[in-house]
Amino acid sequence: MFAELKKYKAKHGDCYVPHNWSGNPKLGPWVSQQRHTHKTEKLSKERTARLEKIGFVWNPLAAKWESMFVELQKYKAKHGHCNVPSQWAGRSKLRPWVSQQRHAYKKGLLSKERISRLEKLGFVWKPLAARWEEMFVELKKYKLKHGDCNVPNKFEVNPRLGEWVSTQRAEYQKDNLSIVRISRLKSLGFAWDSHEAAWEEMFQALKRYKAKHGDCLVPWRWSDNEKLAAWVASQRRALKQGRLSKDRIAKLDSLGFVWEIKPTPWEEMFQALCDYKAKHGDTLVPLEWKDNPQLALWIRTQRKSYNKGQLSKSRLQRLEKIGFVWSLISNAWDEMFASLEDFKAKHGDCRVPINWNENPRLALWIRTQRYNYSQGLLSNRRIKRLEKLGFEFAVWEASWEKMFNQLKAYKKKHGDCDVPQRWAKNPELGVWVSNQRTRKRQRLLSKERIARLNKIGFCWKAVRRN
Repeated sequence: MFAELKKYKAKHGDCYVPHNWSGNPKLGPWVSQQRHTHKTEKLSKERTARLEKIGFVWNPLAAKWESMFVELQKYKAKHGHCNVPSQWAGRSKLRPWVSQQRHAYKKGLLSKERISRLEKLGFVWKPLAARWEEMFVELKKYKLKHGDCNVPNKFEVNPRLGEWVSTQRAEYQKDNLSIVRISRLKSLGFAWDSHEAAWEEMFQALKRYKAKHGDCLVPWRWSDNEKLAAWVASQRRALKQGRLSKDRIAKLDSLGFVWEIKPTPWEEMFQALCDYKAKHGDTLVPLEWKDNPQLALWIRTQRKSYNKGQLSKSRLQRLEKIGFVWSLISNAWDEMFASLEDFKAKHGDCRVPINWNENPRLALWIRTQRYNYSQGLLSNRRIKRLEKLGFEFAVWEASWEKMFNQLKAYKKKHGDCDVPQRWAKNPELGVWVSNQRTRKRQRLLSKERIARLNKIGFCWKAVRRN
């Protein structure tokens, strides 16, 4: 029978022979008999040793528990907790075993030693309670950051938190939430009614707007919170219809809420400018715009007020948010600079031809930048932007340096600087050499350039070649 057990081990990897194993009906009862004989201390040391050598397990239930405990340790190492989900795709027996441990613990059937080992691993006996605690901590963090517990249903940062908050409200309505949990949520200022929570959420948004802008006059289509202006208008309607509670009226009054409002001329023109931007894509309203002749004049007034420092911070911010242009000259410069960036991206440099058909204004603008630079009329900020792009202010200087370097290369190869005027390999260099001689005779060549040419052995009289 021992030989049969060895064969079973070789085939199945263990000695756990089922009692009614069809492969050999006698082997299962024999294995049970060995365990019983060992338990009653009637099995010889020699047989005990031989059985243990092939991995015989005297207590299979204990061995199975150890095996599953090891699996749980692996799961904890990978996932950071012991809460194996019911539909876990991993080891199929682990989840039922975890449930069995909780059931045994509840019935008082789990040994102190096993309880201690599981708890050291961070095993949670009541997973639903643990999850509630985890989400309560997340809600406290949200309250600390946002000032309320009104987590949106589709909260992108933590979608589970929004769902959990909705569940607490639903459980409260069904009277399924314990007094302890109700008390703890109330301590955070939790709103049980979802409509009340939504109102509080918008009220907090209005408080933030007031703190930043100094009033509660939220503009329509406000980019930071497009829903806020509509909510503000709905509070005014609710008051007129007698649907707003005294508590809410008092809270809004505490912010300096304006109940009766008529659009000021400034607001009307700002709205007209927003409509123009939506239609045309910019705020550059022509002076003779037929649809609204007053709008361009209003824009000029805003620019004057801005230059005099008379435009309020709130109005300044609102205009800048829609892309208002304060200086038309500066805007035109930026447009041409953007064109130069496009040219550089396409051609690899900033050397725009004088008669460039794609944008004739660009070459003229470049000449203007060079002139303003030479006269000290170009700001440091614009100089740095152009230089960063690789713009050459002294284009003739750059050209001279280029030809000088070519002459040095010629000298290195041929031993002299006497480039033929009609040199086939580089006709431009021959002409340039001739021009340097002419400019020296005419006293138009700087001392610095004469010295540099002398240094490489330049001959000022043309050498005739046969």
